[in-house]
Amino acid sequence: MKCILHIGTEKTGTTSIQNFLVHNSDLLLNQNYKITKSLGKINNSGLIQLANENLLSTHVKKIQKINDEEYDKFLKRRKSDFKSEILNTNWPLKNKKKKVLLSSEFLQSYLNATDIFNLKSTLIDIGFDEFDIILVLRPQSEVIKSRLSTGVIAGGHYKFLCNTNCIDLPKLYLKNSRLLDYGRTIKNWTKVFGINNIRLLDYNKIKKNSLETNFLQAIDLELKIDDLKKITMQNTSLPFKIILALNKLNKDNKLKILNKTVFINKVRQIKSNYVDYALSEASINMIDTNYQIMNKKIERKYTVDLNCNFQKIDVKVFHLEKELKSIMNAARESL
Repeated sequence: MKCILHIGTEKTGTTSIQNFLVHNSDLLLNQNYKITKSLGKINNSGLIQLANENLLSTHVKKIQKINDEEYDKFLKRRKSDFKSEILNTNWPLKNKKKKVLLSSEFLQSYLNATDIFNLKSTLIDIGFDEFDIILVLRPQSEVIKSRLSTGVIAGGHYKFLCNTNCIDLPKLYLKNSRLLDYGRTIKNWTKVFGINNIRLLDYNKIKKNSLETNFLQAIDLELKIDDLKKITMQNTSLPFKIILALNKLNKDNKLKILNKTVFINKVRQIKSNYVDYALSEASINMIDTNYQIMNKKIERKYTVDLNCNFQKIDVKVFHLEKELKSIMNAARESL
């Protein structure tokens, strides 16, 4: 039985890919590709717990309102449910390889080498004897820009975001960033699963026309994709002026009492004129100082493009009264 692990990275369309897989789980099973639900219906966050039971413990205990003893039982039950789901699957093609496709972007950004080894041991114990590790890469500069939207939606505030379309990152922004250190990721996963089982995809190549189907075709050219149901792109970035306005409001923690899900949905519906924004030249140089040598090695070996281009733009100062008003209206409607 083969396990295909899509490990990230974050901000490379993983939410859309995961929703697409779940949406088409029955059709994919007809081709002997199993999409599981027992570790988290969409992003398989339980894989992180199988690798290291402490990584999400505080979050899970808080959300589910359980103590340490109940959490231990929860973990055992989750592993048991996952194993049962796999072993009790009614595979339609008896003479064809059984394949389980698991996607979780946090495997790349959360797990160290020891955690990865633990995860592999658990998967082997369940019955997997063959592995493919899929890593989708995107230039770090693009990932950073995309993460700003995710950060403010989560309630974060960035001091370096001013009311302009040019972003100057602080000097310590890249310190100890496992998410952006692709070399360390490849090294850790290769050490555990072997270099022949690691496959890298270029986000900017596979996103063209159809990210989700291109992703599947990159995994397996024999997969029939014509009948798969299309979905709307998920978790897209907010317009930049909305990012700035929400960041400003988050500074004062004015929005923490809201029904967050309803609020976010309403914020995503706010219309805002397109704004061309970019990282400053100093920020691009800082990214290159940290990652350019590593990126070039990866590019040569895996034929992906990780060039963090500097985009020269006319610096504009924004007045955000309209956007602030729209967000506050969304907040009032979410109470």
